Amino acid sequence: MSRLTRTPILKDGSFGLWERPPKFREFLPEKWIVREGDMLDLIAYEVYGRHDWWWVIAVANGIMNPLRELRPGKELLLPSPFEILAVLRNER
Repeated sequence: MSRLTRTPILKDGSFGLWERPPKFREFLPEKWIVREGDMLDLIAYEVYGRHDWWWVIAVANGIMNPLRELRPGKELLLPSPFEILAVLRNER
């Protein structure tokens, strides 16, 4: 069963219980070492405060199948949140 089952969806398409305004840490890590149980959406939430930015981490690291490619000890590059916001502004 998905963790998002029964999660309210807001008018803007975000998941109501998971979202919080992005409050980026003053010094974000540029890399993340995958630990046992890590998933891209949880890493994105921990780093950016947005679970729906998981795809940014996947694209930055060439991950096509997170279930197979995300192994403990793997080093992930984390794009700057300001780069992400710039890309998102240009796509809309």
